Amino acid sequence: MGIYRSENRKDRLHRMGIEPISTANISAILTASAQADVAFDSLGGDIARCVLERMRGETDFVAYGLQTGKPVEFGAGVRATYHRFHMRDHFPVLAGQGMQAAFAEIWPLLAEAPPSPPRVFPAREWRQALAEVEKPGGQKPIIDLSSLA
Repeated sequence: MGIYRSENRKDRLHRMGIEPISTANISAILTASAQADVAFDSLGGDIARCVLERMRGETDFVAYGLQTGKPVEFGAGVRATYHRFHMRDHFPVLAGQGMQAAFAEIWPLLAEAPPSPPRVFPAREWRQALAEVEKPGGQKPIIDLSSLA
C-alpha cells in the first residue's frame, strides 16, 4: 500500500502493484497502518504520526525524509520500532559551521580520496540496509525502490 498526496502519483503506484491510498482517506490509512509490517515514510508530519501510532509491535517504521518539513512526533505508546534514515539529522551541525564553508573544505578532500561506493540494497532487503547504517564504518546504504516495479 502506498499513500499519495498528488493524484498524478496514483496510476504509477497501481502499475507497481502498490494499492494507492489518498492522504485525504484517513480511515484507509489507519486500516493499512494496522496491517503493515513495515512503513517507509518520506513526508513526516501528522500522517506519519498516524501511521506510526497505529502500527503493531514487531513492525518497523522507517523515516527517510521530511517533505512536509514537519517532524514525526509521537508518544510513549508506540509499539513499532522507529528508524531514522536520512541526512536531515546532520544539517544542524553543518548549518552551525556554515554549510557552504564546510562543503568548500570537503570537495577537494573527496577529489583526493573519494568515498567508498554506496552499497545498494533491493527494496526487499530493507532490513539489511538498516543494519548497515548501524555499523561503524559501514558503507553508505541506498535502498533501491525501483526494484519493486
